Amino acid sequence: MRARHDKVNKSTQHYEDLLAEQAEQLGRMSQVNSFLTNDIDEDDSVGRPTRQPLTEEDLKREEEQVKGLETRKRSLEERLDGMKKDLGGISGMR
Repeated sequence: MRARHDKVNKSTQHYEDLLAEQAEQLGRMSQVNSFLTNDIDEDDSVGRPTRQPLTEEDLKREEEQVKGLETRKRSLEERLDGMKKDLGGISGMR
């Protein structure tokens, strides 16, 4: 029983770590995507990237992306909590 409990705890920690790592990767990917698609224009005459000023539309798009990521994060956290409860119920049955 104790071994099963330890195994469940380790498994839960593993998934929490995985969730945190994936959330971090998603944040980095979003930043890179935003950087590549919105923030730089190639100046052919100089060959260096130039930064465009942010427009109201850019800010709204960024805000929507953040809201979407926060919603996804909450959804994943809820799923993880559900898994914890399920695992707790399974370990309580034995």
